[in-house]
Amino acid sequence: MYINDILRRVNKLYPSEYDDMDMYIWCDEVSAMLAVEDRQVFRELIMPYKDKILLPEGVRFENVTKVFAISGGREAELTKRDFRTIPYDRRELLEVLPACDRIRIVYAQPFVPIRIIIYDGAIVLDDHNNTIRIKDNEFLRGDTLVMKLGDDYIENIHVFDTYADSSDLRYSFIKVNDGTLDNADTSATEGKIQRIITDKTYCDPPFDTMY
Repeated sequence: MYINDILRRVNKLYPSEYDDMDMYIWCDEVSAMLAVEDRQVFRELIMPYKDKILLPEGVRFENVTKVFAISGGREAELTKRDFRTIPYDRRELLEVLPACDRIRIVYAQPFVPIRIIIYDGAIVLDDHNNTIRIKDNEFLRGDTLVMKLGDDYIENIHVFDTYADSSDLRYSFIKVNDGTLDNADTSATEGKIQRIITDKTYCDPPFDTMY
């Protein structure tokens, strides 16, 4: 179900004076609270050990609850201190793990249907590679964004992918569709980007009925 469908149903049953943005913020706060306190879902991931372990998209280091090193058919749980690291995009477990064959990662599945995200700061546009370089990236593949550069706006930006710069983890890239940046001011060095909620912003159960 889509979040705007939910809000329309709620407003029919219980009309209120709150606008959509107020409702989005409320849903965001409630879903975060429920996901942590009442509806926590754990997943696990087993993968071959490499120098860098990339967590699933949307999963960050703080979501990881346990890590196991598997070697020769034996499994040993690591302490938090053994695998703690704070990479730039917070999705990597770096070269702090012991040598082993495989890694089993247990993590709390994040619930992020609303995510009121606003980035305001340094920006580099590359219309040839269709990328937007920023710091402190919290946007995910599938997000719809609006970007303000000076007095100009670029709307309905679809996030095709996001990735970190492996040579400099201070920066992250947003990959957008061809033509998105054709008319943008590529000389801009500052910008504001906001994730927007559309009629296609999906809301998974059981949160759809809880709202």
